[in-house]
Amino acid sequence: MPTHTNSNSRSRKSLMSSSMVLALQCSNRLRSDLDVVAGAGAAPNDRRATLALASHSVAFQHHCAITILVDNGLHGSAAALLRSMYEGCVNGLWLTYAADEHHLKKFEEDRYRPEPSKALRQLRSHDDGEYIETLERLHNQVMQPLNSYAHTGALQVVRHIGSDFIGPNFTEVEIEEFLELADAVLIASGLELPRLLGLQSEEGVQEAVLRYKSGRSGPHTSNPNS
Repeated sequence: MPTHTNSNSRSRKSLMSSSMVLALQCSNRLRSDLDVVAGAGAAPNDRRATLALASHSVAFQHHCAITILVDNGLHGSAAALLRSMYEGCVNGLWLTYAADEHHLKKFEEDRYRPEPSKALRQLRSHDDGEYIETLERLHNQVMQPLNSYAHTGALQVVRHIGSDFIGPNFTEVEIEEFLELADAVLIASGLELPRLLGLQSEEGVQEAVLRYKSGRSGPHTSNPNS
């Protein structure tokens, strides 16, 4: 079975459409641009900001892994990481804006972690920014399927059953939606970099996001929220 699955993955990668190639290029470019922003700042010197930045860093790492997995045809593993990436971003925001000192200490000791829905409610009471609305919308729309992918539920399993093979059998539309979701979460984490790294300007992040949106506005891309 492993040999058959790997062969199928290589075949699907070699047949990647121009739309899929563009989506993957835009995802990688977005992360690369935000990495440049992250490299221009200084490490925070307080516990709250350090924990928050580390959580967003995990989201960045998962985004990188997702693009590598997609590029190599390992779409099930890419889908499984989406929930962890989303939680890395939400946890980072919660640590920055909503966690009190008691919960901050419990989180650091691995004795408390809020469910994403609860963290978002607490964040909403502190901030009504657009990125919170984006994360809330994503949570309402995709958390159930993300759970299925992450915990090897029915959605994950049935997408590994092909007509004549066992292996990743996602459509390109689904894969592009994975990437767009990962990119939306990455942007939410990226918007926190100036504050957490003590940068004087948000210009670098804004330019990265505008460049990404410009690249993704081509006629071959899909919209996961449509």
